[in-house]
Amino acid sequence: MKKEERKKKAIKKSQKKKSNRASMLLQGILLVIFFIFFFWVTYKPISHYNPNESYRPVVALTPSKVIAFGGHPTTVNVGLYIQGFPEFDITRDKFVADLTVWFRFNPRQISLKRISKFSFEKATILQKTQTHAQIEGDILFVRYFMRISFNTKLNFQSFPLDDHRLNISLTHQGLSPSEAIFKTSRTNLTINPEVRISGWKLVDKTARSGYIEDKLDPYAKGSNVYYPMAVFSLDFARTGIRHIITIIIPLILIFFIALLTFTFDPTRGEVIGVSVGSVSAVIAHRFVIERLSPDPGYLMISDQVFLLALVGCSTVLMVNILGKKLTGTHKNIITFIAHLLFIAVFLYLFLPIS
Repeated sequence: MKKEERKKKAIKKSQKKKSNRASMLLQGILLVIFFIFFFWVTYKPISHYNPNESYRPVVALTPSKVIAFGGHPTTVNVGLYIQGFPEFDITRDKFVADLTVWFRFNPRQISLKRISKFSFEKATILQKTQTHAQIEGDILFVRYFMRISFNTKLNFQSFPLDDHRLNISLTHQGLSPSEAIFKTSRTNLTINPEVRISGWKLVDKTARSGYIEDKLDPYAKGSNVYYPMAVFSLDFARTGIRHIITIIIPLILIFFIALLTFTFDPTRGEVIGVSVGSVSAVIAHRFVIERLSPDPGYLMISDQVFLLALVGCSTVLMVNILGKKLTGTHKNIITFIAHLLFIAVFLYLFLPIS
């Protein structure tokens, strides 16, 4: 009888080992499949520029609109030279820029004093100095050195796979389109080639001009105000994969470590310990995410992945606590479903930006 019991125990141990090996093999195959999907949906956001922001809308001033405004407006050529960024913090949407703003215009048609009263939208002028003025035939060329602090209401929904477009809008609320037309082009926007910004790369630049309209009273006719505007746009792409490695990948690995507990003997105490540890690790990793992330007031991709990992690890913990009688086959089925759900959620989150 003892020999038969020993044989039965030996057979059971052998079956458990085979079942555990099969379960670990299944986990490994599913893990490889998941990372194939993960790198597929994140390759394009990493390698291609895809800004979350659009260009600042500005209405082009056509000849018919000039006639409608009346008068004989003078053309004012506007340009911008960016010398550097003493402060460039995309995470906090805060920027300080050293600029040289220049104008070319006919001083007989509009005075230098009026031109000098220009401003920047959503910006604070920290310093403004007229550095140079000279006559070129009938044209006056004037430059201003400026330091401005500005923000651009960045969109962080796809963080940490986000690229951004900064719009620097030069306006003049003391002029109307019937008096002056701002004219600019891509060549009028230049950047100091020595400017280097850690973690970001300038990939494109654009300059557009026209006018904008302010509706002072939407119910009163004739209360709209029009004034010229020149918009200079800078496109910055995030470089490297540091944020993905430090934010997204750890959450994924913690969840899959929790799933590995399904391959352990449910009677062993470390199963619950590892499950509890995975939940604690996800919560602790939240402090890392908070330190690296912006605070926009809405859910970003990093927040959604965090919630997914937290729910996943908590579910694994509950299964290990309440499902001690579940067989290896049942846990393999749960593991398979968990991987499918994880892949589906990642496709849902990342495909819109791919």
